[in-house]
Amino acid sequence: MTATTRTHIPELGLSARGLFDRRSLTLSTALRQRRIETDEPNYQQQVSDRIYFSFNDRIDQISMRGEIETLISKQESSTTTRTVNDDRLYRFAIDSRHLFNEGRLDFRPYLTVDKQVIEDPLTGKSVITQGTLLDLRLMTRNNLTYALNLERRNTDNTVPGADSSRLRRVAASVTYRPVWLPNGNLRAEIGEANYDFSDQTKDYRERYLRLTLDVPFSLGK
Repeated sequence: MTATTRTHIPELGLSARGLFDRRSLTLSTALRQRRIETDEPNYQQQVSDRIYFSFNDRIDQISMRGEIETLISKQESSTTTRTVNDDRLYRFAIDSRHLFNEGRLDFRPYLTVDKQVIEDPLTGKSVITQGTLLDLRLMTRNNLTYALNLERRNTDNTVPGADSSRLRRVAASVTYRPVWLPNGNLRAEIGEANYDFSDQTKDYRERYLRLTLDVPFSLGK
């Protein structure tokens, strides 16, 4: 007997701009369900409900963005027990722009903070990841961009037998956009990353030097 699989993905999204007399404020929300069903003799059903909310706003030279996302997944079949797991994501980002030396120097700091909670469907335990990323960029009129990147990420894994981890990373780079390479660039980056685990025998550190050449091209007419 041949089994039939059906997939349904209804989705609804709403967006509102200019609320509370603020032209730069935007609120958005979205609801989506993904349902996959397979008929007998090997019955299976997978249902994933996604709830998403975000906002964008700007005050003078400061831009802000926040996101909240929840993903509820349910699975059941004729051969396994029903499982439900709930995953969540929170993210907040802020950046600004500052001009110095009569506009010759353009300084742009970016800060992103996020938290993700993933539930293991077999044990019900959670994997919680929290991260902070600071990106500092200085752009000059001679097509040079200097950047400093600092990242910290902690993962607390409560699943039995799994490792928790800590990441510390720092990187510095210089990007040059020559006039003879339209829309392309030359980039040099040096960095160091430290990875620490609850099992200390897995700890390691890496240092790297990366040189890249970005040459865009198009196959269109």
